[in-house]
Amino acid sequence: FRQIEETHLMENVLYNDLVRRGFDVDVGVVEIATMEGGKKVRKQLEVDFVVNRGNDRYYIQSALSIADPEKKKQGIASLLRIPDSFKKIVDKFVYIGGKIKILAKTLCAIGFIFSVFFAAFLGFSVRAFLSSLPGAQPQTTALFGIVVAIATVLFGGLFSWISSFVLFGYGELIDKVTRIERNTKS
Repeated sequence: FRQIEETHLMENVLYNDLVRRGFDVDVGVVEIATMEGGKKVRKQLEVDFVVNRGNDRYYIQSALSIADPEKKKQGIASLLRIPDSFKKIVDKFVYIGGKIKILAKTLCAIGFIFSVFFAAFLGFSVRAFLSSLPGAQPQTTALFGIVVAIATVLFGGLFSWISSFVLFGYGELIDKVTRIERNTKS
Protein backbone atom coordinates (compact mmCIF):
# COMPACT_ATOMS: atom_id res chain seq x y z
CA PHE A 1 0.00 0.00 0.00
CA ARG A 2 1.45 3.32 -1.01
CA GLN A 3 0.61 6.70 0.41
CA ILE A 4 -0.44 9.02 -2.39
CA GLU A 5 -2.16 11.67 -0.31
CA GLU A 6 -0.34 14.95 -0.61
CA THR A 7 -0.42 15.49 3.17
CA HIS A 8 1.44 12.23 3.75
CA LEU A 9 3.92 12.97 0.98
CA MET A 10 4.69 16.37 2.48
CA GLU A 11 5.08 14.92 5.98
CA ASN A 12 7.54 12.38 4.53
CA VAL A 13 9.50 15.14 2.80
CA LEU A 14 9.61 17.18 6.01
CA TYR A 15 10.61 14.14 8.10
CA ASN A 16 13.43 13.20 5.70
CA ASP A 17 14.71 16.79 5.65
CA LEU A 18 14.75 16.99 9.45
CA VAL A 19 16.61 13.68 9.74
CA ARG A 20 19.05 14.80 7.02
CA ARG A 21 19.78 17.91 9.10
CA GLY A 22 20.71 15.76 12.09
CA PHE A 23 17.56 16.05 14.22
CA ASP A 24 16.00 13.23 16.23
CA VAL A 25 12.37 13.15 15.12
CA ASP A 26 9.40 11.70 17.01
CA VAL A 27 5.63 12.01 16.93
CA GLY A 28 4.04 13.66 19.95
CA VAL A 29 0.73 13.41 21.74
CA VAL A 30 -0.93 16.00 23.98
CA GLU A 31 -3.72 14.85 26.27
CA ILE A 32 -6.59 17.19 26.99
CA ALA A 33 -9.74 16.88 29.09
CA THR A 34 -13.04 18.16 27.72
CA MET A 35 -16.67 17.99 28.77
CA GLU A 36 -19.02 16.14 26.42
CA GLY A 37 -22.59 15.39 27.42
CA GLY A 38 -21.85 16.29 31.04
CA LYS A 39 -18.98 13.82 31.24
CA LYS A 40 -15.29 14.50 31.45
CA VAL A 41 -13.62 13.01 28.35
CA ARG A 42 -9.90 12.65 27.74
CA LYS A 43 -8.72 13.24 24.19
CA GLN A 44 -5.35 12.97 22.54
CA LEU A 45 -4.15 15.55 20.05
CA GLU A 46 -1.25 14.66 17.78
CA VAL A 47 1.84 16.77 17.27
CA ASP A 48 3.21 15.81 13.84
CA PHE A 49 6.87 16.16 14.82
CA VAL A 50 8.76 16.57 18.08
CA VAL A 51 12.24 17.47 16.90
CA ASN A 52 15.32 17.33 19.14
CA ARG A 53 19.00 18.10 18.66
CA GLY A 54 21.13 18.65 21.72
CA ASN A 55 19.29 21.04 24.04
CA ASP A 56 17.06 22.34 21.27
CA ARG A 57 13.50 21.10 20.83
CA TYR A 58 10.86 22.11 18.31
CA TYR A 59 7.23 21.08 17.94
CA ILE A 60 6.08 21.09 14.32
CA GLN A 61 2.60 20.74 12.83
CA SER A 62 2.55 20.36 9.05
CA ALA A 63 -0.45 21.37 6.98
CA LEU A 64 -1.21 21.72 3.30
CA SER A 65 -3.45 24.68 3.89
CA ILE A 66 -4.78 26.46 6.94
CA ALA A 67 -6.97 28.98 5.15
CA ASP A 68 -10.13 27.50 6.69
CA PRO A 69 -10.48 28.91 10.26
CA GLU A 70 -11.71 25.56 11.62
CA LYS A 71 -8.72 23.73 10.13
CA LYS A 72 -6.38 26.37 11.53
CA LYS A 73 -7.90 25.99 15.00
CA GLN A 74 -7.67 22.19 14.77
CA GLY A 75 -4.10 22.31 13.44
CA ILE A 76 -2.68 24.47 16.20
CA ALA A 77 -4.78 23.10 19.09
CA SER A 78 -2.12 20.59 20.09
CA LEU A 79 0.67 23.17 19.95
CA LEU A 80 -1.24 25.61 22.14
CA ARG A 81 -1.64 22.97 24.85
CA ILE A 82 2.04 22.03 25.19
CA PRO A 83 3.12 23.32 28.61
CA ASP A 84 6.72 24.34 27.89
CA SER A 85 8.53 27.22 26.25
CA PHE A 86 10.17 25.39 23.33
CA LYS A 87 9.47 26.75 19.88
CA LYS A 88 6.23 25.68 18.18
CA ILE A 89 6.04 25.80 14.38
CA VAL A 90 3.21 25.41 11.89
CA ASP A 91 4.74 24.39 8.57
CA LYS A 92 2.35 25.12 5.71
CA PHE A 93 2.87 23.62 2.27
CA VAL A 94 1.25 25.38 -0.63
CA TYR A 95 1.36 24.23 -4.26
CA ILE A 96 4.34 21.97 -3.69
CA GLY A 97 3.90 20.34 -7.10
CA GLY A 98 4.33 23.70 -8.81
CA LYS A 99 7.40 24.46 -6.70
CA ILE A 100 8.97 21.13 -7.65
CA LYS A 101 8.35 21.88 -11.34
CA ILE A 102 9.98 25.30 -11.02
CA LEU A 103 12.93 23.67 -9.26
CA ALA A 104 13.22 21.16 -12.12
CA LYS A 105 13.31 23.92 -14.74
CA THR A 106 15.88 25.88 -12.74
CA LEU A 107 18.13 22.87 -12.24
CA CYS A 108 17.91 22.04 -15.94
CA ALA A 109 19.03 25.57 -16.89
CA ILE A 110 21.87 25.45 -14.35
CA GLY A 111 22.89 22.04 -15.67
CA PHE A 112 23.04 23.33 -19.25
CA ILE A 113 25.08 26.38 -18.25
CA PHE A 114 27.46 24.25 -16.18
CA SER A 115 27.93 21.76 -19.02
CA VAL A 116 28.86 24.59 -21.42
CA PHE A 117 31.47 26.02 -19.05
CA PHE A 118 32.80 22.57 -18.18
CA ALA A 119 32.95 21.66 -21.88
CA ALA A 120 35.00 24.78 -22.65
CA PHE A 121 37.39 24.02 -19.79
CA LEU A 122 37.68 20.37 -20.76
CA GLY A 123 38.15 21.20 -24.46
CA PHE A 124 41.00 23.63 -23.75
CA SER A 125 42.58 21.24 -21.24
CA VAL A 126 42.53 18.32 -23.68
CA ARG A 127 43.91 20.51 -26.46
CA ALA A 128 46.71 21.80 -24.18
CA PHE A 129 47.56 18.29 -23.02
CA LEU A 130 47.67 16.88 -26.55
CA SER A 131 49.70 19.85 -27.79
CA SER A 132 52.34 19.11 -25.15
CA LEU A 133 52.90 15.61 -26.51
CA PRO A 134 55.88 15.17 -28.88
CA GLY A 135 54.91 15.18 -32.57
CA ALA A 136 51.39 16.57 -31.95
CA GLN A 137 49.71 18.23 -34.92
CA PRO A 138 48.08 21.59 -34.02
CA GLN A 139 45.07 21.01 -36.27
CA THR A 140 44.45 17.52 -34.86
CA THR A 141 44.73 18.65 -31.22
CA ALA A 142 42.40 21.60 -31.85
CA LEU A 143 39.88 19.36 -33.58
CA PHE A 144 40.02 16.75 -30.82
CA GLY A 145 39.53 19.50 -28.18
CA ILE A 146 36.46 20.75 -30.05
CA VAL A 147 35.02 17.23 -30.35
CA VAL A 148 35.50 16.64 -26.61
CA ALA A 149 33.85 20.00 -25.83
CA ILE A 150 30.86 19.31 -28.09
CA ALA A 151 30.41 15.81 -26.66
CA THR A 152 30.54 17.22 -23.12
CA VAL A 153 27.88 19.82 -23.92
CA LEU A 154 25.65 17.23 -25.57
CA PHE A 155 25.95 14.57 -22.87
CA GLY A 156 25.90 17.07 -20.00
CA GLY A 157 22.87 18.83 -21.45
CA LEU A 158 21.11 15.53 -22.12
CA PHE A 159 21.80 14.31 -18.58
CA SER A 160 20.57 17.62 -17.15
CA TRP A 161 17.42 17.49 -19.25
CA ILE A 162 16.60 13.87 -18.36
CA SER A 163 17.19 14.49 -14.64
CA SER A 164 15.01 17.58 -14.59
CA PHE A 165 12.38 15.80 -16.71
CA VAL A 166 12.03 13.13 -14.00
CA LEU A 167 11.81 15.77 -11.25
CA PHE A 168 9.30 17.78 -13.30
CA GLY A 169 7.23 14.61 -13.77
CA TYR A 170 7.18 14.09 -10.01
CA GLY A 171 5.89 17.66 -9.54
CA GLU A 172 3.26 17.06 -12.21
CA LEU A 173 2.23 13.83 -10.48
CA ILE A 174 1.72 15.67 -7.20
CA ASP A 175 -0.36 18.34 -8.99
CA LYS A 176 -2.55 15.69 -10.68
CA VAL A 177 -3.08 13.71 -7.46
CA THR A 178 -4.04 16.94 -5.69
CA ARG A 179 -6.56 17.84 -8.41
CA ILE A 180 -8.05 14.34 -8.39
CA GLU A 181 -8.32 14.40 -4.61
CA ARG A 182 -10.03 17.80 -4.64
CA ASN A 183 -12.45 16.73 -7.37
CA THR A 184 -13.40 13.49 -5.62
CA LYS A 185 -14.01 15.19 -2.27
CA SER A 186 -16.40 17.76 -3.75
